[in-house]
Amino acid sequence: MKKSLQLFELIHSMSKSEKRYLKVNNQREGSIYLKLFDKILEQEQYDDAVLKEVLVTEGIRSPLPRVQHHLYTLLLRSLAAFHALQHPRYQVMDKIRYYILLRDRGLHQQGKAVLGKALRLAQEHNYYGLVLEITDLMEDWVTEEKSYDVALAQ
Repeated sequence: MKKSLQLFELIHSMSKSEKRYLKVNNQREGSIYLKLFDKILEQEQYDDAVLKEVLVTEGIRSPLPRVQHHLYTLLLRSLAAFHALQHPRYQVMDKIRYYILLRDRGLHQQGKAVLGKALRLAQEHNYYGLVLEITDLMEDWVTEEKSYDVALAQ
């Protein structure tokens, strides 16, 4: 399936609250993406001629596929952020990402605290796959401490 049709389907699958969240939280992203979003939302069937017309009107020289790709990515990020507020699974996955970010910067103590919260949340909601992922990441502590005893005690 073409990326343009995927974008069309994604936009039309969004709930009213997801669309509102996108518009409220992405105003800095530039009006061209929100204008394209609105144009696609108005369409019953996908028509790229209308979207190209918007680009010309706005003086955008980037090719339509590039702009559509950026809009698609923007939508996915917005949906992820929206659902992170509502589902603990997303909160756990975010904490795992934060841990990796902190670990890679050498901020091990901060990372351990974040990963500990992720583990408690994953266990509380019975996300066994995420518990395994977190346990695997905790093996990094062994490398950092250079001792299984010290790492396991933490």
